[in-house]
Amino acid sequence: MPSRRLPPTVPAPALLALLLVLTACGGGERGDASGPTASGATPSVSTTADLATVLPTATPTPTPTVVVPDGPPARTPPPLPSEAGRDDRAGREAFARHVVDLWVHALATNDTGPLTALAPRGGCEGCAALDRELRQRTADGWYVAIEQVAVAAVDGPRRAPRGEPVRLVATVDIPATYALNDDGTFRTSSPSHDDATFEVDLAWRGGRFVLLGYAVLT
Repeated sequence: MPSRRLPPTVPAPALLALLLVLTACGGGERGDASGPTASGATPSVSTTADLATVLPTATPTPTPTVVVPDGPPARTPPPLPSEAGRDDRAGREAFARHVVDLWVHALATNDTGPLTALAPRGGCEGCAALDRELRQRTADGWYVAIEQVAVAAVDGPRRAPRGEPVRLVATVDIPATYALNDDGTFRTSSPSHDDATFEVDLAWRGGRFVLLGYAVLT
């Protein structure tokens, strides 16, 4: 049996033009254009609106919502331990540990408010410098990703004159930290510091401990 040559495939734009031309010319007898379509015949397309019912339409793909971080994540500052409300050795040690926790909170949020709230009206040694540094980091658009610093031990006098300044020395392990841009991208990193020294100067005044100063020695 001889093979039949199939007609070439008509591109979609040409097919659309061909349909419109065929519609304009009409497919039935004269005077029968408005009559019913014969059974089994392909319905004619007269308008672009009618064409939309014949040709499939693509469903638009929804654009995914991307949430970009804007600055350090929100964190709740750690509360003052109940032990830090007593003017004794255990209270001084608890207060020193709390100062370390608030220092970490300041680094992670660029907010020194909870830390400086422990200082008397005249401020504390080291607080102003940290506040300036973190304000600059905020302006530059970065912060430090740090969760906590482990306090191995706190050394200090067994007894202290009421109201007089006392220095406590904490041995801390500072983990490796990462500086991140406000959008969460990596900026730089710092190595860990084991057995670092964290000095806390405090005094019992007005029924509570106040922070007179602090220093981190690595």
